[in-house]
Amino acid sequence: MALGARHERQIAFLLGKPLRSGSILAEVIERVHHHWDTVVVHRPSGGGTLPDAVFKSSIVIQRGLDEGGLALASELEDAGVRCINPIAATLTCHDRASVLRALDEADISVPETSVVPTWVEFLSLANGRPIVAKTLDGNAGRGVNVLISPSGILPAEAPFDGPFVAQQYLPNSSTVQKLYVAGNQVRGLLKNSPLLPESIDTSVLFEVDPELQDVAARIAQALHLDVFGADIIRGPEGPTVIDVNPFPGFRGVPDADRMIANHILSISRSVT
Repeated sequence: MALGARHERQIAFLLGKPLRSGSILAEVIERVHHHWDTVVVHRPSGGGTLPDAVFKSSIVIQRGLDEGGLALASELEDAGVRCINPIAATLTCHDRASVLRALDEADISVPETSVVPTWVEFLSLANGRPIVAKTLDGNAGRGVNVLISPSGILPAEAPFDGPFVAQQYLPNSSTVQKLYVAGNQVRGLLKNSPLLPESIDTSVLFEVDPELQDVAARIAQALHLDVFGADIIRGPEGPTVIDVNPFPGFRGVPDADRMIANHILSISRSVT
């Protein structure tokens, strides 16, 4: 593809779903659009190509892209376009085991985790112990394709398609600390734990202490993420990260659009 001269004041948004009024990206676009001469919003189609206009952008914000969309977006990085989040980082987050492995290698506390291809092997591995079963696909969404068994009792048939992530069950309170991160800005919500059966998703803001600020910064460095959410359980040995998802919806975070817009503007000063 002929790239042409890049427009110094152009930004693009690549979306996996149609842009909805009131969504986090709609609000971000409203905040940042006057800083650029041109704002391109594009939803890649399967097997298609990206329009030349996207390649002329200095920054591309991508959210919700499937594997095909991410493959197209990787061409932007090959051409020197800064993507938020980076494409390789997003692909890593599509694999829960890879995420936890990277965090563990960075000395960030995570549950003991294994991956097995079949449910029969999962049952053998669990062997009646308290355990958490998750789909390997980290793109499924919070609480989707997750089975928690504090008792160790598991169904004979697979509850969802494999491969399966077998995660250590961590005794926990009724809440998980959810961190929402954009650059060096971190917000916290207390949510009912997805590791509790029949939990109800409610959210309460909390002040993020220095320890969790440090955890957020270390996650960002280990996974090379700009914008992400992290689920954390507090145990006797401190915070343990149980899940990370790139570019969440920031539901319940009142200044989320400002957080993300500020980070985009900060990055733009280094690339334009």
